[in-house]
Amino acid sequence: MAEFTIYPEFDGTLRALTWDGTSMQNAHDRLRAGDDNLQEHTTNGTLEASYTLIDNSGEGYGFIYRPYLKFDTSVLSGEEPVSVDLVLTTQDVNNAPHGQYVVAFNPTTTTQPVGTDEYDNYGSTSFAYYSITSIADTEYTISLNQGGIDEVDPSGDTFYGIRHWRDFTDSCPTVDTGTDNDYYASEQAGTDKDPHLVVTTADGGGTGFMAMF
Repeated sequence: MAEFTIYPEFDGTLRALTWDGTSMQNAHDRLRAGDDNLQEHTTNGTLEASYTLIDNSGEGYGFIYRPYLKFDTSVLSGEEPVSVDLVLTTQDVNNAPHGQYVVAFNPTTTTQPVGTDEYDNYGSTSFAYYSITSIADTEYTISLNQGGIDEVDPSGDTFYGIRHWRDFTDSCPTVDTGTDNDYYASEQAGTDKDPHLVVTTADGGGTGFMAMF
C-alpha cells in the first residue's frame, strides 16, 4: 500500500445571492437554482461555506456559498485508490454546529476561474457528511465513501465540492438562519492549514508521496 498527500492545484467558492419579494421559500429555491447574482471568489485566501436566509417582513433575502477544489491526482500513476480523506481546517466559524456534505463538482473547464455558470454542476449525491463545531482553527479529516473514492481520476484531475446541509437537503428554514464557516484555502502561506487529500492505494505505484500545488 502507498499513501499520497495531494494539495489542490486551485480552489475557490461560487456564491448565489438573492432578494425575493414573495417568500423565504421562493428565496431558498432561487438560491439553490442560482437564479440571481452569481459570483466567484478565488483569491481571498479562504473557502467560504455557508447558508443564510432572512425574513424581511415576508420577503426572503439570503445567500449560499459552495466551495470547490481541484486536485491533480495523476501522481497516482493510474493506481486505483482504496481510501480517500479530504482534510480541511476551519478559519472562522459562526453559529455552529452545522453540517456540510462533500459532493462531486463537475465543471466544464479545468482552469480557474471556473466561471459562475458552473454553479449548477455541484453533485446531489453525498460522498461524506460531517458536522462543524464552534471552534475555529480545527482540522477535519473527512473520510469519503465509495462514491467519493470512485470520483478520483488516478491519471488526471479530480474535483470535489462542498454544500451546506440546507442547500444539499433542500431544507428551507422557517425562521432567520445564518450558519457559515471559512476554511483555509491553498493561497495561505505554507501548507500546514491548506486543504488536501490523503489517498491510499492498494499497490505501491505512483510518482511520489506528495504532490504540491
